[in-house]
Amino acid sequence: MALGKCRVLIVEDDPDARLALQNMLQLLGHEVRCAETAAGAIRELRSQRAFDAVILDLVLPDENGMVVLSDVRERKLATRVAVVTALCTTEGDLKLPAEMRPDAFFRKPIDAYAIAGWVAECVPRPNSRPQQNHAG
Repeated sequence: MALGKCRVLIVEDDPDARLALQNMLQLLGHEVRCAETAAGAIRELRSQRAFDAVILDLVLPDENGMVVLSDVRERKLATRVAVVTALCTTEGDLKLPAEMRPDAFFRKPIDAYAIAGWVAECVPRPNSRPQQNHAG
């Protein structure tokens, strides 16, 4: 059980990977929502829910996952974003400007313990929960 609860959005089109992450994080006590596409992720992020963390696959069926990261950064959300990909070996391979870099980078196949540890670091401290994410 997690010492604190984190609100996590998993953005992953592979149903097995998505379900494995969702089950693990829920067993650890976190609140989890899922999206299979970039459009679905942006819809979730613009809903009335505030997320502490996003686990983001870069290869999605509708668009590159970077559009989701861009949406989070452009709207200056307090949400932390971890990119998960098999396309790059290191975060530096993404070649992003500093303001667009993810908060964490994980290479596939996913290391469940590393993801769980990162999510635990995203648990908000008292009075630091992100405000609701309003459309805009």
